[in-house]
Amino acid sequence: MAQIINSEKPPLDLLQHFSALLASVGVPTILWGEFLLNVYGIPSIVGGIDFVVPDDKMSLAVATLKRSTLCPCTDLDACVVSGDSSRFPVPAFHMHFQGCEMDVSLRAHSETLWFIPPPESPCTSREEMAAKPNPYYLEASSPELPRWRHGRGHGAFSSHGSPVLVPRAHVLLEAFIRLISAFCEDYFCYFLGMMSYMLEYPFEDGLININLLSAPCRSFWDGFSQGTLTIPQLLNNLQLALGDSTDRNSDSSSE
Repeated sequence: MAQIINSEKPPLDLLQHFSALLASVGVPTILWGEFLLNVYGIPSIVGGIDFVVPDDKMSLAVATLKRSTLCPCTDLDACVVSGDSSRFPVPAFHMHFQGCEMDVSLRAHSETLWFIPPPESPCTSREEMAAKPNPYYLEASSPELPRWRHGRGHGAFSSHGSPVLVPRAHVLLEAFIRLISAFCEDYFCYFLGMMSYMLEYPFEDGLININLLSAPCRSFWDGFSQGTLTIPQLLNNLQLALGDSTDRNSDSSSE
């Protein structure tokens, strides 16, 4: 019998539940969205749970959520997650908790973290992650992540409950810079804002090793943080260096 899950449970419990549910069928997940910002001490109101999943596991992930107690979205066009008013790119798939707008969203690896390899398998052991550090990901209770601070989100998770993977700080910053370029026609301001938050919070906290950024992203970061070039100049240089086009946000939705 399916376990009844509703939005009255603590959000972290819900997140770990669905991460474990997807892991149980062999789908590795990476935390994304507002919850991830909170992990890095960036104050943010959590409106839903976002996971990045490997493209070749998307259909399995979608089928798994459809078998859960989540509810289908009844109006994709008007929904705050998938409608025209959404501040961020539409996820590949999402479902809602009963009786509220809080959702669980799935985002394709190729639309978020395409510049690094996805996890080969779900994270099932904190001890294994600690023994064999991954250059791209951390387990969400890692001591490398900030602890709870008043007004700064929940920080690192506790060591209880199912393990959850998050991108390392420099990977998250690189992702936001690349997404500025890739989605500049529609979501430039959103991702520029995310990068600004990285400068204001994790960078100031000493959590980001900018020497690990790729050369194009490091150049953009230096120009932005030091104010040496205008934003249009920085964007033009970034896109030229990345060989980027603006059609990465072509129709890849499963909804």
